[in-house]
Amino acid sequence: MRSIFVILFTGLLAISCNDGKKEAGAYLPKSYGMINHVLVVTDNDKWNGQVGDAIREIFAAEFIGVLNPEPIYTLRHLEPKAFSGTVTKHRNILIVENGESNFDIKDNVYAKHQKLIKVSGGTDEEIIENLKENAEKGITNLKANEMKEKQQMILLSPNQQKDLEEKFGITLQMPSVYKTVRNEDKFLWIERPTSNGTMNLLVYELPAGFIAKDSTMVTEFVKLRDSIGKNFVPGRLKDSYMITEAAFAPFINDDIIDNKPATEIRGRWELEGNFMAGPFVNYIIEDKENERQIVVEGFVFAPQKDKRDQLFELEAIIRSLNVK
Repeated sequence: MRSIFVILFTGLLAISCNDGKKEAGAYLPKSYGMINHVLVVTDNDKWNGQVGDAIREIFAAEFIGVLNPEPIYTLRHLEPKAFSGTVTKHRNILIVENGESNFDIKDNVYAKHQKLIKVSGGTDEEIIENLKENAEKGITNLKANEMKEKQQMILLSPNQQKDLEEKFGITLQMPSVYKTVRNEDKFLWIERPTSNGTMNLLVYELPAGFIAKDSTMVTEFVKLRDSIGKNFVPGRLKDSYMITEAAFAPFINDDIIDNKPATEIRGRWELEGNFMAGPFVNYIIEDKENERQIVVEGFVFAPQKDKRDQLFELEAIIRSLNVK
C-alpha cells in the first residue's frame, strides 16, 4: 500500500508541476489602466530633458484625424524610486534608464495582459537613439495590447443584433448600446448615443475592384464617400449631409482585417450646409471569396470633446470583423 501511495503521490506531483508550467503567470494579478495610457518610469532629469522630449515625440505624437491635437498615448511620469507595489501592475509601462544599450519588450512581467518596454543606454544620446530606432516597434506593440484589452471590454456586454449577419454575412463585436438607426439595401448605419453626441458605424458593400488601389484611389474614395453621405447620412438642418473635409488630406495605410487585404483611410468629415465636423476611420476590405469589397467606417460626433478613445473603440469594433 505504501508503494502504491508513493507512486500515486509522485504522479500527482508531476501533473501538478506540468500544469504549473502550462499556466505560467496564471497567478499574476490583472493589470489595470485607462485605455491608451502609458506609465513612464524614468528619473526627473531624463523626463525634463532631451530624453523626455524624445519619449513625448514618439509616444505622445498627434493622433491622426482628430480636430484638436490629442496624443496617441497619454503619458504619466513616475520616478524609479516610486515604482513599487500597485503601480507595477499598470497595463502599459515604459522604463527608461542608464545601462547597457538595449530595447526590450516583455509581456506579463508584474501582471496579466501587461506590456513592459525597457529602454537603456550608456548615455542620453544612446537612449534617444534606441527610442527612435525602435519607435514603430514600441507603438505597434502598445497598440496591439490596447486593442486586445478594448475588445475584451466590449465582450462584457456584447451586442445581439443580427442585422449585419443577415444583410452582409458578417459579424462585428460591439457593445449592446449600439443600435441600427438606418437599414437600406446594401447599407447599414449603427449608432451609439453619448453624453453630447454619437459614435457611428457605416457598413456597405461594393463590387470587387470598385475602389482600385492606384493613383485615382483618393479621388474615387472621396467621391464615393460623399455620395454615401448625401444619400444616407443627413445633418440636422434641411439639405445638409455628411461629406469629406477637403482641407484634410486622407491618411492611407495597407492593413489586414479578418485575414483579408484591407485599406485603412483616416480623415475628417464635415456637413455640407452646416457647421459640424469630426474624425473618421474607414476600412475597405477585399472579400475576394464573395467577389466584393466590404466598407466599414467609424465616425465620431462629439462637439468640444476629446475623440481619440471613441475613435479607438470604433476601430476595435471594425477589427473584430468576421465574414461568415
